[in-house]
Amino acid sequence: MNSLELNRLQVGSFDLWEISNQLLGNIFTPNSERAWTKSDYKQLQRQWSPLIQKDIQLIERLIHRMTMNADLLIAKSDEQMYEAAMQNIQSIYVTYSVINDSLLRDFREWVSSLCFLFKPS
Repeated sequence: MNSLELNRLQVGSFDLWEISNQLLGNIFTPNSERAWTKSDYKQLQRQWSPLIQKDIQLIERLIHRMTMNADLLIAKSDEQMYEAAMQNIQSIYVTYSVINDSLLRDFREWVSSLCFLFKPS
């Protein structure tokens, strides 16, 4: 087990950043410049969600193997390095999961959640 396993991820950090920008860009960009449509959203879902879901499964398997082999991994390095590696992989997992959860929403539900999040007080 090593960091090379993360190289098998199909969606890289730049892609995640771009997807996130596309999902939130509608809020920060004036409507005259960017009108987000249901078709745009569906296209983003079709393009990225299956890949992100596969990556989530790969990350889950890696977390499971790291947990099952904790004693061996700690013996090869130390407990602090193991804990740092687990925190890193769990952060990666959360990032992929949050974006995937956004992509799996119904378009109206997604728009409503954004309106709620960015509603002026």
